[in-house]
Amino acid sequence: MGTGGTIGTGGVRTGGVSGTGGGLSTGGAVGTGGTAGAGGQTGITVDTIDPNPESAPAGTQGPIGTKVNFYTVTKSRTLRKIEQYLSPTTPVELTWYVHEATSQLGTYTKIFSTTTTSTTGTGYQSSGDISVPLVAGRYYGISVRWTEPTNYVYRSAGSVTLSFGSMTSGQMITTTGEPSLAYKPTNSYYPQRLTTGP
Repeated sequence: MGTGGTIGTGGVRTGGVSGTGGGLSTGGAVGTGGTAGAGGQTGITVDTIDPNPESAPAGTQGPIGTKVNFYTVTKSRTLRKIEQYLSPTTPVELTWYVHEATSQLGTYTKIFSTTTTSTTGTGYQSSGDISVPLVAGRYYGISVRWTEPTNYVYRSAGSVTLSFGSMTSGQMITTTGEPSLAYKPTNSYYPQRLTTGP
């Protein structure tokens, strides 16, 4: 998976923070499971799925693309923000989804979606502030979808341990319309950053 035209490297772009509702995030990522004191809030944790996304292989997906990572939750948390490492060359519409299932191979039902417009350049694009319960013992697909060619990166690797559970698999969906999720084990994933709170 993740084939396509190679994009230029260049690392995370700093500067150009967008307003509430998404855009390019700035600043270094908190290490996996690290606690952040963003905005003076307590109990906020930022989990980074791939601490070095700038070194990951690159591809171009278009015109339709959804990148989803699947998660097993062992500790109940509230999802506060989704960030995806992308490299849009022009502003594109991004739709963020959270799907939930009661078993890993079960039916994934959409419980949240929101739409933002990206900034341009290489870095983390953001869903903006959200509030989505992640329940211990359940399974989630967390994804972003776009409708214009957009550069992305992926990583060939196994599961990643997180503060609230684990990331177990990543998938690329190229069907049109709202994505329908079905879990399949893979050895790849897409760099994301998830902010959770109590």
